[in-house]
Amino acid sequence: MYTNMKRGLLWLVAPLAFALASCSSDGSTLGLGTEGDFNVGYLDTVTVRTSTVMLDSLPTSGTGTLMVGRYSDPKLGVTESQIFMEMSNGTGWSQPSSKATFDSMVLILPYAGYYYGDTTGTTELHVYQASKAFTTYPLPLFWQYEGRRPYFITSPSGYFFNSSHVDYTTELGTIAFKPRPQGKDSIHIRLPDALGKAWLEEAKKETNYFASLTTFLERFRGITVKATSGSSIVGITGASVKIRLYYKDRVSELVTQLKYELPYSSTSFVFNRITADRTGTLLENLGPAKKIIYSKDTDNETYIQSGLGVLTKIEFPHIESLLEIEGMMAVNDATLTIEPVKKTFPVTTPIPPTLVLFRTDKSNQPLVALTHDYTTEAQSANIGFDNEFGTNSGYTFHITEYVLALMKSPQARANGTALLLSTPLTNFLNTVNRATLGGGEHPEYRMRLKIYYTYKK
Repeated sequence: MYTNMKRGLLWLVAPLAFALASCSSDGSTLGLGTEGDFNVGYLDTVTVRTSTVMLDSLPTSGTGTLMVGRYSDPKLGVTESQIFMEMSNGTGWSQPSSKATFDSMVLILPYAGYYYGDTTGTTELHVYQASKAFTTYPLPLFWQYEGRRPYFITSPSGYFFNSSHVDYTTELGTIAFKPRPQGKDSIHIRLPDALGKAWLEEAKKETNYFASLTTFLERFRGITVKATSGSSIVGITGASVKIRLYYKDRVSELVTQLKYELPYSSTSFVFNRITADRTGTLLENLGPAKKIIYSKDTDNETYIQSGLGVLTKIEFPHIESLLEIEGMMAVNDATLTIEPVKKTFPVTTPIPPTLVLFRTDKSNQPLVALTHDYTTEAQSANIGFDNEFGTNSGYTFHITEYVLALMKSPQARANGTALLLSTPLTNFLNTVNRATLGGGEHPEYRMRLKIYYTYKK
């Protein structure tokens, strides 16, 4: 066991030796004493304990991108995303004449370019009318009492979450189609003629409920769009969603085709409800009652999935044992390598190109983004592929500063300090991207902490 003097030297020397780029036995390159007094060692057998955790709630309002559809994954079950949305009363509807006649009315959902799953299959969507007003929710109370919000939460209230729901009753329309999410088209869903005719008749009145958003929402709370079949989830540009009513009226004595649009408004409430049915999978019990499953119980695999708040937790339970290495002087470099499990990311459900790490504790909430060593810049890692041999080289994070701090602080270890692996915040809330990763004891794709260190002969 090291003395206090040796421990102090370890923390003093580590920043100086951080620039070491390769394993070398020439201690003189470190400037630590006479030539031959020091060596550099390497190890990758540090225990890495991994698990899959699920966050309580994930805010899905205000992201700009809506998602609708469903797809099935053998590891993560059936994932479904349902749109809930208020519509505005529109602006500038000149009062139609008494002879104006109704033609048709449609809901227009413009593609956002995003999709996940197999879009060659047929998707069936249903539109329903909301029967209750949209009401936002505050943060869960324990987050407020603790005063420690997850990284992606910026205020204590005003959210809809992936678990939020608004009651709905009347079905307004349905469509069966093959998605074309990267095309310039939109999804058009025919709405009931009876509703369109009623709206046109209302607009003919000098005083009507289209005059203000408040009076309109008292009559028409909003809509939800839900998939009942399909093999993909597609993104919708929220700001471009609209209900379009076509009608004919006389303009300068000529019968003219006209339209009126009730679009999305920046003041409208809108969110994605994202759910998963994991029946029959290794994650079947992951949920409100069991928020963490260790990878030893999931074939030594661990998982992440955006939109549902599924993250990989990474712990180093015996990191302080590095202090007991004979002659240990400094940790020069520490890298964490994470590999996807081969054949778990087909072209229809690709692996995330980039992952990020967050610091956490016993709360299992992403609290602070992990930064690059000795900087304040958030760190990310891109997937690297070995095209020559057709294998993946995984994601690599440099976590020297984190490892040193964890070794140095018994209190941090007692508080359950750990890391959470996630997709970047830019798509963590508005995609359903997922990955299957090798855990700390996977026989082929083991997650590794690689340590280069300086020791005294």
